[in-house]
Amino acid sequence: MRFSTRLTYGLRALVKLASLWGKGNVSLSKIAKEEKISLYYLERIFMDLKKNKIVVASKGSLGGYKLAKEPNKITLLEVLNSLEGEVSPFYCIKSDGKVYCKQKHKCRVAPILLKIQNLIKDNLAKITLEQILKNKI
Repeated sequence: MRFSTRLTYGLRALVKLASLWGKGNVSLSKIAKEEKISLYYLERIFMDLKKNKIVVASKGSLGGYKLAKEPNKITLLEVLNSLEGEVSPFYCIKSDGKVYCKQKHKCRVAPILLKIQNLIKDNLAKITLEQILKNKI
């Protein structure tokens, strides 16, 4: 399983916002410059983060972005789902846990694949932006 740069860059930007929690809005150009991420790419990432209510945007001279919730309430699973789609590492098991396979009644592998998928999701749901920021994972 390999995640795209969208997740990596999105996490870096969100951790930056988490480090500035409670200090007002931050412009994407500032984040892009400090994190060395293309502003255009970051804008596209933040459209999805805003749509999924992970960040909120404000316009005007003091505008910019901030986290929609406290850093300890935003999980890695939420960010991943927002930027990469639902966690579903196996082609035959969807994110809701349903098995879609011609062999599902005979398949001995599907139950363990479902367990692996649930372990991944459960662990991602336990990791918050605050933990990433403080390097306490």
